[in-house]
Amino acid sequence: MTIEEYMSEVTRKSVSEGTPDLMAAITHIWSDDACAGYVIKAMEAVGATDGKIISVLLELRHQMKTLSVPEAEKVYKDFLPC
Repeated sequence: MTIEEYMSEVTRKSVSEGTPDLMAAITHIWSDDACAGYVIKAMEAVGATDGKIISVLLELRHQMKTLSVPEAEKVYKDFLPC
């Protein structure tokens, strides 16, 4: 399930309606390890060295501990040129 799919699902269901089922459906939408995997694949695709990838992954882990998901989303949206 993507974040977009999750948000769509949440708007259709109330949290009080079948909370265990809703929680089961959404718990896999965010994984720090999956995020790191996306970063690795992207960096490999642009030819980054293993050393650079490791440096970025270490910083990524630090940022994941420092920023909330909404804060990180804002950083991303603010970075985009449009």
